[in-house]
Amino acid sequence: EESWSIDYMIFYGDPAKPDVWERLRTELLRERKHELGAVMRVSAALIDAGGHHTNEVYAFCQAMRGYNIFPSRGTTAAGKPVIDKPTRVGTSRLKLWMIGTEAAKDTIFSSLKVSVPGPRHCHFPSHYTDDYFDQLRSEKRITKYSRGQRVVRYVKIRERNEALDCRVLAYAALHILQPRWTALSEKLNEEVANLSEPTERKEEKVERDEKLPFVGPRRNRFVYSWKKF
Repeated sequence: EESWSIDYMIFYGDPAKPDVWERLRTELLRERKHELGAVMRVSAALIDAGGHHTNEVYAFCQAMRGYNIFPSRGTTAAGKPVIDKPTRVGTSRLKLWMIGTEAAKDTIFSSLKVSVPGPRHCHFPSHYTDDYFDQLRSEKRITKYSRGQRVVRYVKIRERNEALDCRVLAYAALHILQPRWTALSEKLNEEVANLSEPTERKEEKVERDEKLPFVGPRRNRFVYSWKKF
């Protein structure tokens, strides 16, 4: 896939306190404008549930359950796919996604080498700092042998690697979504076309719709349906 990084933000504060999570919630729900004018929203996100604030991560993801915000953990086990089947955690049976970090990093580092825009090329905003790109390249792939078996691992060559971690989480979230790119492209083009439609035509369409006669349902033929997500 060809990718466009939109922003990289740091929320300073204590993850044990609610204000940091509220700022994150606001950012995840914020609408952004595509360069063509269409509105974009976050379709999915993963939050690392490892470390010292697992319960806070679970609580936040539970509150954001309807927005595809999930907790996750990374595994360096050999042969693991980018995303494995989720397990269920907590009394609410929240989905916890396992990320094959080695597979994700293989793809990310390979894509970073593609210098020509097109498939697998990574685009970045001009305001990203050198520190961001140092973090993005903060690990290297090494090969070791353990008990006669070839083992591939990524090891840190710089202290900070948050930008790389965020990239791994975003790539894993993409695998969870399994988006239909053709359908998304058609939807984008439709939204852009509606934005560019002259105001007179929109008003004419509304007026025409208002004049349509109301046709009520036939008696005894009501159909009710619902879908639980």
